[in-house]
Amino acid sequence: MKDFARLATESLGAWESVCSKSLHFCISKDKSPLYSLAWINFGKSLITGAESGEIAQWNGTTFNLEKNFVAHNTSITAIALSKNEETIVTGDDSGQLKLWDRELQLNHQLSTHTESVRGISFGPEESKILTCSDDKTAIVTDVETSKVETTFLKHGAEVKACDWHPSKGLVMTGGKDNFGKLWDPRTGEELCTLYAHHQHIGKIKWHRNGNWVATGSKDTSVRVHDIRTMKTFAVFQQHKKEVTALAWHPTIEELVVSGSLDNSLIYWSVRDECLLKEIILAHDKEITGIDWHPLGHMIATSSLDNTTKFWGRAKCGDETKLLYSITKNLCNCDSSALGAVSYTHLTLPTICSV
Repeated sequence: MKDFARLATESLGAWESVCSKSLHFCISKDKSPLYSLAWINFGKSLITGAESGEIAQWNGTTFNLEKNFVAHNTSITAIALSKNEETIVTGDDSGQLKLWDRELQLNHQLSTHTESVRGISFGPEESKILTCSDDKTAIVTDVETSKVETTFLKHGAEVKACDWHPSKGLVMTGGKDNFGKLWDPRTGEELCTLYAHHQHIGKIKWHRNGNWVATGSKDTSVRVHDIRTMKTFAVFQQHKKEVTALAWHPTIEELVVSGSLDNSLIYWSVRDECLLKEIILAHDKEITGIDWHPLGHMIATSSLDNTTKFWGRAKCGDETKLLYSITKNLCNCDSSALGAVSYTHLTLPTICSV
């Protein structure tokens, strides 16, 4: 059944896969701001990490609370899930890491950082994790032995984001020094420095094809880079404030979504280099996390407004209001023929019929 559902999603284009319809929102019992989230159990449940150190687990179908407990003594700032979904890693504001099984039973904990953990990413073999911190380091740790294998030290400021290549021995980090750096995780050698943003890089996400990497920055832009040529080929600048969350669609290659300090949620088409949909007030405060459901039909977002929100695709006939970036690739329309029409409150059929 799961394979049939994924096949149905893969047959859709970027536009059809935009999740613009609010399905449900949840508030945990302690009503704390949320900093991180992740789908677990192959999309059956969602977990969130709160400022209070609490983990809450929500049912992915009925959206009710399944369990909640205090997992850390300080804010849970990062959550990562292994590809086989057997291991969950959480990081907190004190630099501590905890490893859990799929039933959220604690296996062991690590103290590899001295300040707040900002990012966690599993390697392709799942036996190693990459973490980054405000202590200006990024570290590769062996999950089984708890041994620190590699430490990256060349950032001149706090390291705010990190991500491991989906299939290769290649990692990328971004920091408050405004640089993105590519590293060899086996030797710790710096391979390349990316000079793409004017302010610090807060989010990094590799695409599953292994050729693209997206970065979000305090300069309000989302940029997509091709590591084969080390060039930026798409730049999106609709956000008004810092980009604080970023996620690629699991099956639609060109679709990426970003969240911001301005409370907005925006879907982008990398292929057409255009904005597909903007939800201006997706939350009442900063969006801190975005994660697609493994099947791609739904996303979840977390925020400092204490809520977790679930978003789904609009039903047939829904009159959703759209903000469009008109390009020559969108709807194959001649933009010169649209004249002075305001696109803010037009639906897709209306624009194509102008």
